[in-house]
Amino acid sequence: MAFILSIALIILMVSLVVGLISPQKHAELTKKNWSRKTIGLAYGGGILCCFVLLGGVSSSTEPSEPNGVSYQTVENWDKDRLAGRAIVVSKEIDTESELVALGRQLDKETRGKSHAYVFVFTDEAAARLRSKAGSGKMTSAERNIYHANWIGMYSKNETTGHHEIFIHFKGPNDPSQKAIKL
Repeated sequence: MAFILSIALIILMVSLVVGLISPQKHAELTKKNWSRKTIGLAYGGGILCCFVLLGGVSSSTEPSEPNGVSYQTVENWDKDRLAGRAIVVSKEIDTESELVALGRQLDKETRGKSHAYVFVFTDEAAARLRSKAGSGKMTSAERNIYHANWIGMYSKNETTGHHEIFIHFKGPNDPSQKAIKL
């Protein structure tokens, strides 16, 4: 998606430059006899839209830090001073140190929020079940998928100073689960 928007942005910028420098050449190429003002408004608006869309595309899938843990946000219920998310990380993330690094990254990303709850999954279908989990309406198969792929949770409360990543690689009933303060 970002590649397509980048190409569209380049085309719009070239069209804007050609149209502003030579409206006659623009009219020959597009079969539209627009004034310089119309050309500027039309292509300028298109360029602005591409920049806005590119910003949205890149922020939803890339880690905020260059060396951060990459994840996909599947569900987001951020509101005012609350950060709430269900995210999916690679199944290759299977060590305590990797999840602690993710917790520190989420701690930085949620600065300015007084509370944060981020559920960490290794499967998108499991992450999409998060809102259904507390309802009691999950089937046995859904519960198995959910528990098998829910590997942790980051939580914070600025008022109490609570900042931790709760790790359970084998699901929420994992006897080796642990909470690590950040």
